[in-house]
Amino acid sequence: MSKGEPILRSLHAKFGPIITLNIGARPVISMADRNLCHKALIRNGALYADRPEALPVDKIISSNQLAIVYSSYGPTWRLLRRNLTAEILNPSAVKSYSRARDWVVQTPPESPRVSSKIWPSCFCDGTLSICHVLSVSPHVFW
Repeated sequence: MSKGEPILRSLHAKFGPIITLNIGARPVISMADRNLCHKALIRNGALYADRPEALPVDKIISSNQLAIVYSSYGPTWRLLRRNLTAEILNPSAVKSYSRARDWVVQTPPESPRVSSKIWPSCFCDGTLSICHVLSVSPHVFW
């Protein structure tokens, strides 16, 4: 459980299933009801799929919004999504990651090989690396 999760739970208990938090210059919407999430993200997905224009520093971090998690909804986002599903999430690719998944499961954060202090950092770095590979992969520009 993340350190922020108990805080979010208490805010949802106090204010309801949908809350808006102003973090920095951007509002962040948190939803705690799976039915509301399904309605917003599945049934009305295109309505909520877009991202705000990136701040100048965010454009540097996000390679000018060319990563799927930063990209605005449109042709680039659809191309990145197609690349993600075709190259990373297809069954044969997922099967090829099995050794890495097994290693992660067998190497808990308390292991001397992976310090619990760096475990969250490794996870974030890995996630960002995957997003970066997706954004600059030559297959993106088919």
